[in-house]
Amino acid sequence: MKTTKTWRSWPLFLVAALVIALDQWTKFLVRSIIPANTSRDPITGFGKYLTFTHVRNTGAAFGMFRDTNTLFIILPILVAGAIIVYSVRQGRQPWPLVLAFGMQVGGALGNVVDRIVIGGVTDFIDVHWWPIFNVADSSVVIGTAVLAIVALFVDDAFPEPEGEEKEPGDLEPDGESV
Repeated sequence: MKTTKTWRSWPLFLVAALVIALDQWTKFLVRSIIPANTSRDPITGFGKYLTFTHVRNTGAAFGMFRDTNTLFIILPILVAGAIIVYSVRQGRQPWPLVLAFGMQVGGALGNVVDRIVIGGVTDFIDVHWWPIFNVADSSVVIGTAVLAIVALFVDDAFPEPEGEEKEPGDLEPDGESV
């Protein structure tokens, strides 16, 4: 029985779903426990290094482009869609690439859920030397870093899509034409 490329992409969907679930759960806890615009020390004695500060962000990273919620609903959906289409077309991929793409899709869509449901993103991780962020933001950044490492250091990380035939005139890796 032949499996479809979409089915073989299930690990990406699993990673994305786990990121969305963790992101939404942590944001739910923050909204339930910490009043807006206040902070709590999650670990007693480490407050000068890390606090949970409940803020709502209606813009992009670093508070830029405030009150542009619609743009930041549409743009991440388009990017996540492009990643999913690329991954499905590729079929099987190295696990670091699947992890990177899954984290990026999950992080992007985790923040989209907030924007649609509450009109802005709940941010809460405050390390005091960086703007306040959340699990979805972390997932996008880590996924992007993994993608960069894979692109730079993994041979054949981006193979031709499965079943794609070479056309006459296409170059082989040795520079010879097909």
